[in-house]
Amino acid sequence: MLTGQVYRLLSAIFMHIYFMHIFGNVITTFMFLSRIEYTYGTVRTFFAYLIAGICGNIFSLLCSPSGVKAGASTSLFGIIGIIIGYIIINWNGLDLIGQSMKCQIWCTALLIIVFIFIFTPSSSSSGIDYYGHLGGFLAGVWLSAIKESIINERR
Repeated sequence: MLTGQVYRLLSAIFMHIYFMHIFGNVITTFMFLSRIEYTYGTVRTFFAYLIAGICGNIFSLLCSPSGVKAGASTSLFGIIGIIIGYIIINWNGLDLIGQSMKCQIWCTALLIIVFIFIFTPSSSSSGIDYYGHLGGFLAGVWLSAIKESIINERR
């Protein structure tokens, strides 16, 4: 990418190393992407997915320029960041949906965090691009502001 191959910032989102890599990314995409598509709409969700992936790849490139960059994990961590950011931004507005739903949303967020720790190997020799994950997550938290607060939204 440092030699003018900017297209790799986007193409890395769609490339995978082996079957279980793509299988895990597809399952995770279905689990989390549907959660925000209803709230943000299809077009915003599509662009947020791409932007989070590109930002995650840029962050990874800046922090660790060597190594293979492949997989949708940067985008997926961006989607997780959007979910967590949305909950933080709308915490007071979630009272409108009732305590049981607010508790369910909070538990879902905690399960997402537990899911990340369980399914992301801790070994540094595993070849996982942790900088890409972090960059995608931070981009997702930033992108969560593309939808106004529940309190300000007219229904």
